[in-house]
Amino acid sequence: MTAGNLKIFPPVFFLLLFAALLLLYYPTFNNPPRSDYWTAYYHFHQVAASPEPLAWLSLCNYDPWQHGTFRPVSHLILYLQFRLFNPWFTGNRLTNFSLYLATILLLFLLARQLGLDTVLTAAFLGVYAFLYSHFDIVTWTFQVYTTSSFCAFLLGFILYIRFVRTGRSRFLPLTGALFLYAMLSAEAYTLWPLAVLIPGLGARRLFPEPPPPRKRLLKRSGTMLASVYLLYGVVFILTRTAATVTGPLPRPSPALAATAAAGIFFNLAYTGTLVNLFPFVTEPTVFKDNIDMGGLLVR
Repeated sequence: MTAGNLKIFPPVFFLLLFAALLLLYYPTFNNPPRSDYWTAYYHFHQVAASPEPLAWLSLCNYDPWQHGTFRPVSHLILYLQFRLFNPWFTGNRLTNFSLYLATILLLFLLARQLGLDTVLTAAFLGVYAFLYSHFDIVTWTFQVYTTSSFCAFLLGFILYIRFVRTGRSRFLPLTGALFLYAMLSAEAYTLWPLAVLIPGLGARRLFPEPPPPRKRLLKRSGTMLASVYLLYGVVFILTRTAATVTGPLPRPSPALAATAAAGIFFNLAYTGTLVNLFPFVTEPTVFKDNIDMGGLLVR
């Protein structure tokens, strides 16, 4: 492909891809909320109807499953949508759909920052955009905080690579803020910021010529990480010591750590790989308060 074609290829590709996704998901835009929204809306109505000032902590610590999850920002986002769009739920769907498109675009930009091939990256994203397992992510808009968190991390990594290549520390505060937002939205992202240590430990292809001193790179990255985790810990203490906590946190144990690790890799193998390659393993689909894959996993 010529240089001229490479310049026009990305905008044309994304225009066609996003148009196809819009045609695919448009019929779902008027669907009513489902599953965990029902419990959350009950709580949101209580908060909105209260004569007291807005109970931020009751939203930060809200846990409809009573699992002791630590997601202080997640229900703030959902409550904001509740106040903005209720009862026009299409607004929630448009927001989540737009964030899904943003993840695809940010993945492309991150791949380009890493020097990956444009056409191969586009081919990967063409498959990624229509994965079977992503349909529930897009149509179940309760997880909007997960989608926005992924966007925040992708943008944060893009900015961090700009710091690595330019040495300009002004990129680090925004990178740290994006990481902190994502971590406070879903605890599954807690360790993701540690990936910024990879360039300092030897990912030489990210560096300009001549490369920046490794010690300086690690020192500034370490300072940013320390600030992020310090603020994360402060928010954890402030929220978990409040009187409005719902659900106890599980006590750490080797068995719990092993189960968590096995769960992550099983999810990658089953939902991330097998289900996308062979969607029929999810059948029959069971429609209850949520949509359950009643196939191989249940059997």
